[in-house]
Amino acid sequence: MPVTGDTKSLDLSDLLQTFESHQKSCTLDLVTETGPARLRIRSGAFAALAIGGRPRLVDRLVAWKLVTARQVENARRRRGRSRRAVGTFLVESGAITAEQLREAGQQSLVEDLCDLIANGASSFELREDGADARPADADEVLEEEAEERSDAAPTFDPDERALALAVPIGATLLEAARRSDHWSRVRKSIPSDTATYVARENVALPADFEDPELAARLFASLDGTRTVKEATQDCARDRLAAYDCLLRFVRDRLVRIASAEDLFALASSLEKSWPQRARPLVERGLEAEPHHLGLLALGARLAKRSGDPKAAAATFKLMAHVFSESGDTERARRALVQARTHDPSDAATGERILELDLEEGRFHEAVEVGMQLVALYRKPGLHSKAREVLERLVEAEPQSLPLRLEWARSEVDSGDPDEAVEGLTRHGRKLVSHERYVEARQAFEEILAIRPTQKDARRALEMIDQQIYQRRRARARRVRRFAIGTLVATALAALLVREFVAQADLAETSSAVAHDELIELHLYDQALREFRDVATRHPWTLTSFLGVQRRIDDLQAKLGRRGR
Repeated sequence: MPVTGDTKSLDLSDLLQTFESHQKSCTLDLVTETGPARLRIRSGAFAALAIGGRPRLVDRLVAWKLVTARQVENARRRRGRSRRAVGTFLVESGAITAEQLREAGQQSLVEDLCDLIANGASSFELREDGADARPADADEVLEEEAEERSDAAPTFDPDERALALAVPIGATLLEAARRSDHWSRVRKSIPSDTATYVARENVALPADFEDPELAARLFASLDGTRTVKEATQDCARDRLAAYDCLLRFVRDRLVRIASAEDLFALASSLEKSWPQRARPLVERGLEAEPHHLGLLALGARLAKRSGDPKAAAATFKLMAHVFSESGDTERARRALVQARTHDPSDAATGERILELDLEEGRFHEAVEVGMQLVALYRKPGLHSKAREVLERLVEAEPQSLPLRLEWARSEVDSGDPDEAVEGLTRHGRKLVSHERYVEARQAFEEILAIRPTQKDARRALEMIDQQIYQRRRARARRVRRFAIGTLVATALAALLVREFVAQADLAETSSAVAHDELIELHLYDQALREFRDVATRHPWTLTSFLGVQRRIDDLQAKLGRRGR
């Protein structure tokens, strides 16, 4: 039967010492500041530890350069469906000796146990095993592991369990106390494991380190791509020694905190070659400088490339916020449009775009965005939200009948048909007063669609139909008058043109006759032929009937006198 308690009345160290003195075998579930943890104690000694996010033993073997990732992969492939631990196959393949594997497992367990004890726990739950025997073989380990996965607590590492470790509780408590004092000094200079350091330029590493090789590896790893936690895990099996080196780096000003510009430059260099690594760098840079536009743009590109459209949309919204604060509404709108492209279901982005468009007077764009929002809200049945959007659009453009009709439908969907009928009636009467009968008819037809028994709307439609018929007859009369007037004007214009051409031809012919002195030379026949040609070329004109004919009559008279 489980026993629960808190550490206010019983300190965790005292509880563990009790287990050691009585050689207890049990499982201890703890609640810590960082989350749940689970301890396995066998015969008064630590056997295994499970904490959320704790690296597996084989992963630490790779990080500590004891084996390679390829060797681990080969071991897993050889394991197949076998119930034996991966570490066993690493030993059998010669990648690592059994002594090295056990030493690494014990060191990994001690490191994490010291951190756990130093941080403490707020409450615990104890379950006794009822027997002191360790698991007999790997099969039993894996069977117990399957049982542990049935609850919400973190699970033990099968490779660590298979080693059947027995770490003394008393010695671990003393080491944890020693490290606790040391951590208090470390935290004065290195306040957080999530900090990112970079080596200063033109700085040489002193040679008087206790472990020069460790110091050199750690110093080389501080290139801005790793946090303090990642750098110390990658470079040392003894994290305390690694932190000692880092503490001296900070005190001697060999390294500095990576700025947002440093992280931006590093992330940009890794954007194409290693995007998975570049994204955490961007996130750290934004923690230091949330309004860094370069980091925001890079973060959006990386999120898009990694297939995370919602993260890309969130980044574009941050960019829009930065642009809005600086007064650049045009770029803010473009960023919001990008965010909406990546996450069309985000109504908040559409609302912000609509607000900007209405403020800037972009009514056409506002209507387009607003109707998209209306469709988005109507889909899950958020009719009141759709109505609010349409009310804003109608307020911006009160003369738009399509918007009025959509607003009325949203009022009906929201359960308020009376408001819809009243609003459409007011708008329909206004349209009638402006003699916009076709639009008024649509408004009253919509009223009848909402409420078929509405007598006022039906009467208004009858009156509108009469007005429309009268307007159509008047328009037909205007069209006929216009057509006749146009025809007459066209005919008159043609006659005027013909008269103008005839007058010009007559003037030219008269000039030619005078130039050739046909009348002075009494060549009346020849002059008569010239004027008759003009009459032939321009029949049915006043010029032919009057001007040309008068000249012909004069010439014929002269020709008659000469014959007598």
